[in-house]
Amino acid sequence: MAAANAGAGPNANPTAQPAIPAASAADAALRWTAPESWAPLPPVAMRVAGYRLTRADDSSTAELTITAFPGDVGGDLANINRWRGQIGLNPISADTLATELQRLRIDGPEGQEGERKPRDFKLVEMTNAQSSPAQATLAAYTEHDGHTWFFKLTGAPALISAEKPAFLEFLKTIQPR
Repeated sequence: MAAANAGAGPNANPTAQPAIPAASAADAALRWTAPESWAPLPPVAMRVAGYRLTRADDSSTAELTITAFPGDVGGDLANINRWRGQIGLNPISADTLATELQRLRIDGPEGQEGERKPRDFKLVEMTNAQSSPAQATLAAYTEHDGHTWFFKLTGAPALISAEKPAFLEFLKTIQPR
């Protein structure tokens, strides 16, 4: 927690912004079960959790980041265009949004009373084969208690494609604490 005290003292910059603390998956409003092959990443600012995925046969990698923000964080189009820009793709228009966005209703894990509560996700997939190296993103997001929760997998396209079934199974494990 040394960063929390950064800038303190007589010579502190009064306009400096406080450090954003790393989020903790243990304190998150949602919980999940990640596949054993996904290696947990250390906490960093603004990320609830993260995982590193590595493909054994060619050492390609991908990273799953889990974040949560109040509200809708700009809406579907802004979020998708931000992710497109992150892998070097041009933005899409509002007219194209409907063809890019999939809606999923996933039955969650069985609760204490034996019931299964469905969770609605929005899912988007994108690949930039022209970037060097090629990049792909598979992202799902859902609303919970006034926050939008993002589950974004980015990395080598072949690995993202191979991990898609595990990613979809992972979404089924997400439930409130």
